[in-house]
Amino acid sequence: MNDPKFNRLPHAGDFEVESGTEAFYLSPKPLPTGSAAFTGQRMHRAVNDVFLDFAHSVSGLEFAVRVSVGSVIFMMIFFFLVNVLLAGSSFYHGWPFWSNLIENVENPFLWGFTAMHILIAGVPLYKSVHEITSVPPVRFNRQRREVAYVRQKGEPPLIVPWEEVIACVTAGTTVNQYAVMHSYSLMIGLRDSSSGEVVWLTLNVGHLSLAVSEWEALRVYMEEGPLALPEPLLVDEEFQEGTVAYFHMCRGVYREMHSWPVYASSTATSKNRSLRQLLRGIFVCHHTLCG
Repeated sequence: MNDPKFNRLPHAGDFEVESGTEAFYLSPKPLPTGSAAFTGQRMHRAVNDVFLDFAHSVSGLEFAVRVSVGSVIFMMIFFFLVNVLLAGSSFYHGWPFWSNLIENVENPFLWGFTAMHILIAGVPLYKSVHEITSVPPVRFNRQRREVAYVRQKGEPPLIVPWEEVIACVTAGTTVNQYAVMHSYSLMIGLRDSSSGEVVWLTLNVGHLSLAVSEWEALRVYMEEGPLALPEPLLVDEEFQEGTVAYFHMCRGVYREMHSWPVYASSTATSKNRSLRQLLRGIFVCHHTLCG
């Protein structure tokens, strides 16, 4: 994207406004931003001393997979226990137990309902995994100081020197009949030197500082190496999201931070503060009327 103000490609430090969206450029010739370097969306699919693959990973879907598989297994166990109770009731009234149990388990409506539940839970997960894995990652090669991107599998890669990568953070506002919505994103531009075309990759984030931190993580990796990247908060696999240990850890933190005495004291404090404000308002009104 050529900058119309300078009739050239943007440089680090340039600022422009287009269609209500403000853009601040952090590269080419990337400079330190002063922000903390971390990825809030788990964008580092693979990291080593040679390259970093920047793309969404399937690790964020781990909890969804566990919930889907757990719900299917729970439903099958529930139906099996119900069939056992029905067979036991039939046996109590003089009917054979095992034949009734096998007949209930082989009910085609039961297996049809189970298959429908598996499809409802599995199709969205399959589509999400396919969308993530079908898009090739952007490879930041620290050894060659190059950035490679493949638009589609089977096509030749677009290779751009690290110092020529365009990066900017954008902030925009959308006003509709319901609310005012703010949008922030990190945009990475890779310019094809042969045709002059710039391929833009956009990462939407929840805040402007998160966009800067995502870029800062890429910059410190290319300049300082993988040791400059922050360690993940939960390194131990036992405490990964979705595990029982993670649940008990969150519950312990919640009890420590939001226990009943703390909640009661904070509630009483807020009530006293509101009461003082109310009394102060009454006193001011009374003083004004009497004066």
